[in-house]
Amino acid sequence: MLLPLAILICVHGLQIRPQPILVIGYHEIGGPAEFPGGPRYDIHGLNISVATFRRQLGVMHDNGYWPITMRDVIRHRKIPKEKRPIVLTFDDGRATQFKYLPNGKLDSNCAVRVMVDFHHHHPDWPMRGSFYLIAGSDKNGVPFDQEGLERQKVRQLLKWGFEIGNHSLTHPSFRYLTDRQIMREIAVGAAYLKRLTPGIQVDTFALPYGQLPIHAQTWPLLRQPPAPSRSYKNIGVLLFDPAPQLSPDKATFNPFLIQRMAPAPGRVEGILTNKSKE
Repeated sequence: MLLPLAILICVHGLQIRPQPILVIGYHEIGGPAEFPGGPRYDIHGLNISVATFRRQLGVMHDNGYWPITMRDVIRHRKIPKEKRPIVLTFDDGRATQFKYLPNGKLDSNCAVRVMVDFHHHHPDWPMRGSFYLIAGSDKNGVPFDQEGLERQKVRQLLKWGFEIGNHSLTHPSFRYLTDRQIMREIAVGAAYLKRLTPGIQVDTFALPYGQLPIHAQTWPLLRQPPAPSRSYKNIGVLLFDPAPQLSPDKATFNPFLIQRMAPAPGRVEGILTNKSKE
C-alpha cells in the first residue's frame, strides 16, 4: 500500500502542517503499442496519450499544484504557501519523452515539448520534474534514443530546471542482485551521467521496476557503498507501484522508500481533484 510522501513545507521560515506529496511516475507519452495487435494505451498509465498528458498538467495547474523535483522534496525547498507540491518523474529516458526533429526543433508530441508549451501558456507553472536515466550502452542505447544528442538533451533539461537522476546501468530488477551487482549498477550508472555533464548532481536513484532487493539488510547499499569506496551517495531512493492506494491521513516520509504512482488516465485526475473514492 502506498504511504504518500509528506514533508513539512517551510514558508518564510515558518513550518506549516505536513502536506502529502503526489509523486507520479511517467514512462511512455504517446508511445507505440506494447505488442502487435494490442491496445496502444494501457489503463495503468505506463503508456498514455499526449492528450492525456496535456490534460493531467491542466488539472494539476487548475487545482493549485506546484511542480518540484525529487531533490527539492528531500531538501525541503520552499514553495508558495497556497500551492500543493507535486513531483513529475520520467523513467528510462524514452524517445517519447524528449525528441528532436531533423530540423533541430522539438517534436510537438514529446513530453518535454508538451511541458515547454504548457509553461509558455501558463508562466506561473514552473518547468520542474525529475528524469531518471539508464546509462547509455549497446544494450539500452543512449538516453532518449537519439545517438549523439544525449549530452545536449541532458544539459538542456538542467538549464530548464529539471533534475537528472540515476536509473541504473542496465535496468535489472534489484530483487536478487548480489551486493557487488547492486553497487556496480548504481555507481556506473551515476558515473555515466556525470561524464555527460561534469559537475552534475546525481543523488537520487529510481529502482528499476520499483523493486527493492529481497533482503532488507542490503538496502543501505542503495544509499551508498561501504567505506572506503563512496563512489556514490544517494539522498533518495524511489520505488514504483502502478496502482497504489492513497492514505493521506497516514502520510509519512522516508527518503529511501519513496513510493510513486502511475498516471492512470482518469484515476489520477480524480485524485488531483480530491474526487477519488480510494
